[in-house]
Amino acid sequence: MYSPIFSGCFLPSGAEVSLSHHKVFCAEAEYGFVMQHDLTPRDEVYTEEEVWQAVYSFEPCIELCGARFTTAVAKASPYHLLADAMSNALVIRGTPIRRPATVPDPLRPSNRVRILVDGKEVSTGTGASNPGDSPLGALTFLVNDITHRRRLPLCAGHLVIAGHTCQVAFSSRPAPPSARTLPQAQSRSLDTLVMLTGVIVGAVLLHRDEAGPRHGMRHDQSAHGVQEEYSHHHRHHRKF
Repeated sequence: MYSPIFSGCFLPSGAEVSLSHHKVFCAEAEYGFVMQHDLTPRDEVYTEEEVWQAVYSFEPCIELCGARFTTAVAKASPYHLLADAMSNALVIRGTPIRRPATVPDPLRPSNRVRILVDGKEVSTGTGASNPGDSPLGALTFLVNDITHRRRLPLCAGHLVIAGHTCQVAFSSRPAPPSARTLPQAQSRSLDTLVMLTGVIVGAVLLHRDEAGPRHGMRHDQSAHGVQEEYSHHHRHHRKF
């Protein structure tokens, strides 16, 4: 499944987030793709190479998952999930990297991804941990589902976050049962996260107590590439 993301749910590096206000219960290390060219409906499915050539840039993202439900829902319908943006509370966007001619190592299934909390590894995965077997694979699935099955375009300027590569839950936060199976980060009673997205394709989360020290959570994807400033216009956003 996939859903739109509300335009107000994107934050830049350095933003402070209230976990309780957004009902955040976990964080996911993801990649985002911004499209350069339209991909329009056609009878043939798009290949992964065709989709890659339509990408303008890719970037690290930290998706913060939270529910907008005000009461417990035993089994939410697909329509409830869609209205809740698939539990998307916020997306922290990292530094974009302009698309190279060939798919770089960080986007391949074998690339290792880690989440560190206070310098300690709490969650790890690879591109193959992604719902689409790789971030680019997930993007290719979404492109074909939209253009081939639904006969709708994916347009230049659209941003797609392509699903988790690893996840961590905040242990002190109310959460659905599925989050209890994830690696747990000790968030104690902290309510404010100071979000810092890192260079290349790493991302850092720091959270702090009002009167206490800061504690760091790092999302490290060991990417290679040249950073470039990005000034493309984003019109629509989707999550996988």
